[in-house]
Amino acid sequence: MSQNPSPDLSTILRLQYKQGLAFLSKATELLYGGAAGGGKSYLMRVAAIAWCVLIPGLQVYIFRRTFPDLNKNHMEGPTAFPILLATWILFRWCKINYGLGQIRFYNGSVIHLCHCQYEHDVYNYQGAEIHVLLIDEITHWTETMYT
Repeated sequence: MSQNPSPDLSTILRLQYKQGLAFLSKATELLYGGAAGGGKSYLMRVAAIAWCVLIPGLQVYIFRRTFPDLNKNHMEGPTAFPILLATWILFRWCKINYGLGQIRFYNGSVIHLCHCQYEHDVYNYQGAEIHVLLIDEITHWTETMYT
């Protein structure tokens, strides 16, 4: 990928006050809830992007219970990954591999888009080097899957 000047994070980080507090939190585990349309998934996307840009080689995993939910929530709509990263893709700062569910950045960082529909699906990720784990809509998961 191209070694153009670094992308500008200000084009992505347009956070509301509570999103900003969550983004700046030093907590190692953070539960962020609220009504539908409150920006929870958007916060996950921009945080994942920001961390990947700032930390070379970072492995971020975003999970949703089912693949259709994962795709609709993070890959479609006005604040989806392809829209947020459109300029960055143009300048080759990152590349989306739809088949693998990956967004690869110029510095070796990767966002993995994953689903875990059944309890036994958690074993598909054994041995994965996960630096950041983001679970979107944890209320759809069983306690066993979460732990």
